[in-house]
Amino acid sequence: AAGRDPARWDDPDRFDIRRKGANLSFGAGIHLCLGQALARMEFNAIFEAILRHVDRIEPAGNGRRFINNAAVGWAELPVRLTAA
Repeated sequence: AAGRDPARWDDPDRFDIRRKGANLSFGAGIHLCLGQALARMEFNAIFEAILRHVDRIEPAGNGRRFINNAAVGWAELPVRLTAA
């Protein structure tokens, strides 16, 4: 269940960027994703670029989950950006 275990997390299906604890989206140990360093650098670069121009990021509708046997993520997650 990784980050969606209801025994470990309150409201496990809700995205909460402030959630404390281990994030298992890239796996761990022998199951570690080899591309995680690049993915994290890309994510940081994108968000740093966006945040230079944006004052606020907020939900703009209901997201649609992407769930299969290998991964859990968002197929669609609408957000509203307010210019700085």
